[in-house]
Amino acid sequence: MSCEIVVNISRSNLQVFYSQNNNDYKPFIYQKSENIPLYVFSDGNNFDIGASAKLKFQNHFTNSFSNYFDLIKDTESTFPFLDGEDKKISFLLIYTIEKIIKELFKALLISDNLSDIRDDLNLNLVFSSDISDVEINFLVNVFKDFGYNKCKCLYYSYLILNYLDDNRKIGAFKDNNSNMGSFNGYVVIDAIENNLQIDFFDSLNKKSPNLHVEGFGLASDPKVKIIAKEMFKQAADATDSLTTEETELPHLIPLAQKYANTTKAEFRVEVILTDGKSKKVKIKMRSINDKASYLSNFTKDFDLVKTVVKRSKIGNTDLALVIKNSVTSENFINNLKSTYNNIYHSNDEFVDVIELFIKNEKVINIGDFVPRPSTPEPTKPEPTKPEPTKPEPTKPEPTKPEPTKPEPTKTKPTILTPITPANNPRLVHKCSKCDKVFPTSRILDSHNCKSTRPIPKPINYPCDKCSKTFPTLRIFDKHKCSSKSGGPKPVVKPSQVHSCSKCKKTFPTSRILDNHKCSPKAGGSKSKPSGKPSQVHKCSKCDKVFPTSRILDSHNCKSTRAIPKKPTNYPCDKCSKTFPTLRIFDKHKCSASKKTVKN
Repeated sequence: MSCEIVVNISRSNLQVFYSQNNNDYKPFIYQKSENIPLYVFSDGNNFDIGASAKLKFQNHFTNSFSNYFDLIKDTESTFPFLDGEDKKISFLLIYTIEKIIKELFKALLISDNLSDIRDDLNLNLVFSSDISDVEINFLVNVFKDFGYNKCKCLYYSYLILNYLDDNRKIGAFKDNNSNMGSFNGYVVIDAIENNLQIDFFDSLNKKSPNLHVEGFGLASDPKVKIIAKEMFKQAADATDSLTTEETELPHLIPLAQKYANTTKAEFRVEVILTDGKSKKVKIKMRSINDKASYLSNFTKDFDLVKTVVKRSKIGNTDLALVIKNSVTSENFINNLKSTYNNIYHSNDEFVDVIELFIKNEKVINIGDFVPRPSTPEPTKPEPTKPEPTKPEPTKPEPTKPEPTKPEPTKTKPTILTPITPANNPRLVHKCSKCDKVFPTSRILDSHNCKSTRPIPKPINYPCDKCSKTFPTLRIFDKHKCSSKSGGPKPVVKPSQVHSCSKCKKTFPTSRILDNHKCSPKAGGSKSKPSGKPSQVHKCSKCDKVFPTSRILDSHNCKSTRAIPKKPTNYPCDKCSKTFPTLRIFDKHKCSASKKTVKN
């Protein structure tokens, strides 16, 4: 009959599970409990473990041991065993597990002697997150030296991640590199002995975490811790117990957790201390709630997770957080759910997770800390015998990349020469502020010049009466000089030979001459400017001139100036007054006895 054994090891407890003939795993109850305290009493005559050894340790019996992973740091330390010899302290855990296995064999009616089947026993050690990979590797060597050649050692956080992925609870596929899972990182949060254990894995194939952080005293809700402290205080004061708060709180936390969410104003509970003394105490929840409201460490657990996530350098969407069922702080869980996208609160039992030992051998082999000899090597030469016939068609394949060799020679380097006015005479578009030259006028117009140098304005049109100067002829024409006689005389360059046939004024360009609004003196010629007979279509509002009547009709004049009335053609020969219409002239009452109309 085959028997598979799994031992769950933490710093303070052991759990043993077994499977017969590849059936489901079951927990083994030892001394009426599934959890076996990791306490040992060994004086050479007796070897006790579990609760009975814990009681002797608390009563300060000699040769009683606890904190195994602290004891093994002293490599010279020993303990007396049943054979009368002193054994290395590192063997203490092996003898403890063997004592439990012997009791298991009795319960399963297995008559084999354990010392005879060590080499063939399927013993699997699963380590909690409060045990480091250095300590795991140490125990690998200890169990191997003791003859357990089939022993496997795995990290529990690794197992639960692969169990969740295998059951499609997290990570639904494999990526292009055949990496399991859909996330770039995984954070596993566990609570052991009131301490918060946080592991970060960057892959499901990592047997140990890339990063491990421990939060001392942060595993439970601060409110629960306050209740546990109050329980200890009342019980210790009433019984004069010599136990300390530090040693008693981990044992009182589970009891306090049961009453953390009670709606009662107060409750009574019996508190049993580790030295055997007990007292029924009364806890008032109003006092507990008042103390909890002033605590500043309500977010220390959450801040610790944020630190791990920040050090992982993985974004929120690419990170999965797995919270084990040992974490009970509702405030902590709610903070995580409100911050991170991919949260999975695992209620999976340990007995379900270790089914991987039966159902997924690949995951077990990847996560095993025990180095194994490469067994598939002897089988590799067998399939390689027919392979020499296969490379024959593959010989021409290496010749295919050859035509790709001359491809790099096709690209010729191009030498870019800067465009300057010296090698491109078209660069004549120059900024008047910063003297920069541009290839086109469009680029010049879009040039956002930040030069503070003022643009020089040519002064070519001075008034000979008031000595004022004007930058353009248009502004000069609008100038109204206070002098009554004469008119302004602009300074005209020799090239400005465009003169008006009516007023004899000269202009720098023919366009300015065409737009010139001439006001000839009386008796002057009313003939059109020579050479420009089309410039007679004038707007009656703004005085703009257009080459054709069609353009004048389409002209949308926005000038608010009133349309000038017809010239006064009806003067009175007596008083020299003029009138725009004959009707108004007839109504004119002149002091002269007779009025005539000049035609």
